[in-house]
Amino acid sequence: MSSLKKYHDVYLVESEADCMKKLEQMLKEEIPCAENRDATREKMEKMAIQRQQQMTAQRAAMTISPLQAQYQGIMATESQLDQQEKMSIEQLENMYSTSFLQTTTPAYKSQIEAQLNMMLPALGENHPTIKQFRDLLDMDEEKAKTKAKLAAQFYYRYFKIRILNKEEYHKLIKSMYSESSTLEDLKKASNEYYNTITKPDYQSLLKEVISLGLNTVGQSDPIMAKLKPLIGMDENAAETIAMQTAQQAYQNIQNMLKQHVVQQQMVRQAAETTQDDNWAKKIPHLSHFGYACDEHRVIALYVGWRNIVNLPECIGNLEKLRYLNLENNKIETLPDNFGNLKDLEELIIDRGNELLELPENFDNLTKLRILKLSENKLKKLPRGFSKLVKLEEIEITGNNLTELPEDIGNLQNLLQLHVRSNKISTIPTSLFKCQKLIMLDFSFNPIGIIPEGIAQLKDLKYLYLMNNELSDLPDDLWDLVSLVNLFLNGNQLEELSEDILRLNLTQLSVSDNKLSELPYFIWALESLDKLDLKNNLLSPEELEVVESDAETIKDYCRQRASIAIMMIASEEDAKAHRLPELIEYLEKQSEVYGVLPEDEENLDSIDLIIFLATGGSVSSTESLKVLNLGKERGIDVIPLKGTNIGWVDLATIGLSRELGHEFTPDDFDGFCEKIYDYIQLLKRKQNVFKDKSGLVRKEIEKVSLELDSIEAVSIELLRIVNSSDFKAFFEMYKPYLKPTYDTLSVQKWQGIPSFLSILTQYYQTYINQTKGGT
Repeated sequence: MSSLKKYHDVYLVESEADCMKKLEQMLKEEIPCAENRDATREKMEKMAIQRQQQMTAQRAAMTISPLQAQYQGIMATESQLDQQEKMSIEQLENMYSTSFLQTTTPAYKSQIEAQLNMMLPALGENHPTIKQFRDLLDMDEEKAKTKAKLAAQFYYRYFKIRILNKEEYHKLIKSMYSESSTLEDLKKASNEYYNTITKPDYQSLLKEVISLGLNTVGQSDPIMAKLKPLIGMDENAAETIAMQTAQQAYQNIQNMLKQHVVQQQMVRQAAETTQDDNWAKKIPHLSHFGYACDEHRVIALYVGWRNIVNLPECIGNLEKLRYLNLENNKIETLPDNFGNLKDLEELIIDRGNELLELPENFDNLTKLRILKLSENKLKKLPRGFSKLVKLEEIEITGNNLTELPEDIGNLQNLLQLHVRSNKISTIPTSLFKCQKLIMLDFSFNPIGIIPEGIAQLKDLKYLYLMNNELSDLPDDLWDLVSLVNLFLNGNQLEELSEDILRLNLTQLSVSDNKLSELPYFIWALESLDKLDLKNNLLSPEELEVVESDAETIKDYCRQRASIAIMMIASEEDAKAHRLPELIEYLEKQSEVYGVLPEDEENLDSIDLIIFLATGGSVSSTESLKVLNLGKERGIDVIPLKGTNIGWVDLATIGLSRELGHEFTPDDFDGFCEKIYDYIQLLKRKQNVFKDKSGLVRKEIEKVSLELDSIEAVSIELLRIVNSSDFKAFFEMYKPYLKPTYDTLSVQKWQGIPSFLSILTQYYQTYINQTKGGT
């Protein structure tokens, strides 16, 4: 064995002790030992004990189900509210004053200002968060005290109303988070709670609290948002909402129980995992200046932030080095013997260094797993770079690279590749052989084409292509089945392919491109919760829409992406040709906005006419008038030939057999599918999308509860929900109406009278509150 030499308090192999001395002389300071061999082993033994203790704690924790954990969290909050409930209005004011006055301190304002400056470029002045930060910066001591006084007045009254049904609320929460709760248990608890809300004393106090809240904390306050939908709740509404609450809670319990089983299984598997006998050999990742050693060899070295320009040649003597961090120095070159560090697993020479090239023997570092060389001046990677087949993460952003090695596909263990802010114009197709890639970042490069073959990256989750020169995207990009984040902002894209719907994206950015219209189909990406389409060549209306959140944009697109169909048919022939069933089938399809009856007012907003040609409709002057007006406006028509008429008869009114379908009672399902196939074809062939907001704008007072058919009810519902006043009302009450509407879609006829009654009562309440009654 090589002779040992004492280096401060530890013994190192002589050549390594000498190297550490030279480094020390260069730095003009002592390099502290983070941990010597014995300390390392002692630490690893402690880690093993801690790991066992953690596993034991985890197993113990898993005896508490997620439902129980959530229940405990809710009840902890309730306990805090119980304490505040006992306070006088003066005590509440003092409590809020203390809180609000903290926002007036220089330190707090400095922190808020820093966050504001950081978020402002991305969010813009009109974003709610930016406005909130502006309000906080504007806060002074007088405003804080005023705000505290108003908040105290509001919450003091809120606690009074909370007392009225607190017991029922606690029973409901307990049943909602109990594993043993049945659906009947939940219905009972939910009914008891919502019935308390309908009582006159509750409603009376509720009006006072909301009126006070509007003048104090404002309508955006969380408590206000919780209370406002309860105004005007009657027994019918309470029953419906209670049912929905119970069903949703029951489903949540079932889902959480399944999740609990999976978690318990994972804990058992982790507990059964054997101890790693080689822990003492793992890399101690130093997070601060110093070194670590094991068995008299230096295994980890951190000498960052020291203005080092050149490393000493002796660095190659540290042959057992596994971790080397040289971040934020001024290193221009690496020694010729740098390739001697054959055990190196993690190398960090980023952030402020000035490397122009890597040594030719860099490919000797065959154990390298993590390589971070960002913000240097590298123009190319050395020959043989692709021999580093154990690489899992490469960060080389902010260099002067013009290309990647053609054989980069040899790095088949690669999980992350970050090459943003370089001068790379082409992506080598061999990269797509790196099929373990999860993260790929080519942002801020002059890339004009993404080559075919990218679909081979089946595990890719995050793809960043911002600020390149892309005007088109490969078809197989939409086959990246694992992709969740896709950033395409700052390119030259004029459109998005509808094939994007094959992905399961949660985040999508296509801002700063050349889209001339919104990709309306984007609404169908159900998991998408972050969407950026700003700064495109859109209409003024759409430019305003894309400033909103993802759900608002998707809802806007959904209206326009779905086709509105007008059905022209005679009432006497509708039932014989199973027209209600055809309408029901079409309205279940995601690409159909709705099927409306013939109405001249709707012609500007519909995309397609279906004409059921029978003796009755062909001879109807009114039906033919609407049909001809539609044709004059260029609306496509699908003729359906009924059983009591011939194709010759259709030709007399200008309808072609070529586009038509014949009613086939023996194959009704096939008949429906053929019609829908044509609708899909029509949608893809031309831009048929129109603004649906103009469909049947009539007054709600004309709603009739004496409806005797599903078709009549559909007409009335569409007429109601498309009125401008109702849109405002629905925004206020949609948390309660949407579940009711969902129930209606399942229960069909049975739920309609109740639903219409609820709608009318809710709307009347809205009119009374906002317009002083009618």
